[in-house]
Amino acid sequence: MERLEIMMDQLLTSKRGRMTALCCLAFVSVVGRLPAQDKAAAKKEPPQIKVVAPFGLLREVTTTVIIRGVNLSDVTEIRFPELKPTPVIKIKSKGAAPAADKVSVEKIGNTQLEVEITLPPGAPLRATPFIVVGPNGQSEAKQILILDETKTVAEKEPNDGFAGAQDITLGQTITGILSPGQKTDVFRFAGKAGQKIRIEAQAVRFGSPLDPFLLLHNSEGQLLAEIDDGLEISDPILEFTFLKDGMYFLTILDAHDLASPIHAYVLRTGS
Repeated sequence: MERLEIMMDQLLTSKRGRMTALCCLAFVSVVGRLPAQDKAAAKKEPPQIKVVAPFGLLREVTTTVIIRGVNLSDVTEIRFPELKPTPVIKIKSKGAAPAADKVSVEKIGNTQLEVEITLPPGAPLRATPFIVVGPNGQSEAKQILILDETKTVAEKEPNDGFAGAQDITLGQTITGILSPGQKTDVFRFAGKAGQKIRIEAQAVRFGSPLDPFLLLHNSEGQLLAEIDDGLEISDPILEFTFLKDGMYFLTILDAHDLASPIHAYVLRTGS
């Protein structure tokens, strides 16, 4: 420190030295402030929503939802700008998010909220946006899907094989999550000869890390149809016409054999 003071005194004895000293002082001053500025800038980043699981919600039913993303630890409010009356929302926990099986943090974020959401009875049956708000601003909008409670059933474990397949009826909508240890969900339903079915998986379009793959088998275990990606996005639509009456099995899994508590999906079935 003493040597630095001597050098500065020497520089200040000439005009050129004074100019050099002033430049050095300005440089040191700027460099000294950079870390604080970077830290302040990081704190000012608004929250980001990456994943919502489940993303299909029912009216007048309290659902526990995981909202995962970036800078969510300081979120204080969740808003649904298009819903009146306002949903009842309770933030149960917030903080660091656990790692997901082979899914990058850039895709799903590193913080999360666990919230309880109860949608109002008159909410329209469609996708609707919501945002999260914190001291550093608000997020961009993310969508959830409001489903008809009279036609929707929840996937129930264990249903990871033909023997434990969950019974459904064509025309129902299924909400589910591919959890670790249960990387396939299987559903059983009755089909009639000449009946054409249409089954649509929804996941990627709502930000789920699940890349859905659908398979259709008959009661003898014969594979009748399979489909991975749709025409425009990775959410597939399976269409098939039955040749005979019988029981049939619909399987959904991840195309990359992954699963986690946020690998959420909605299946729409019909004929």
